[in-house]
Amino acid sequence: MSRRSAAILRAVRFGDRIETTVRVSKIGGRSAGFSILMHRGAEQVAEAEIIWSACDRQSGAPAPLPEDLRDWLYRFLD
Repeated sequence: MSRRSAAILRAVRFGDRIETTVRVSKIGGRSAGFSILMHRGAEQVAEAEIIWSACDRQSGAPAPLPEDLRDWLYRFLD
C-alpha cells in the first residue's frame, strides 16, 4: 500500500534538463516516506511525496518493516 502526492511548481518544456533528488523523509515502524525534488538549474519545478506501507503478503494487513530494511533506510534519512 502506498500514498502519493505531487505539486508542480513551475512549467517545464520539452528539452529542459531536470535533475531529480530522492530522499528518505521519514521511517516508521510500518512505513517509510520518500520526498522527490525536481530542479531546473537552481529553480525547483516540482516535488512529490510517497509514503510506502508494508503489508502482509497473504492477508494484506499492515506489517512491520524488517529491521534490516529500517537500518539501511536510516543511512539515507534527510
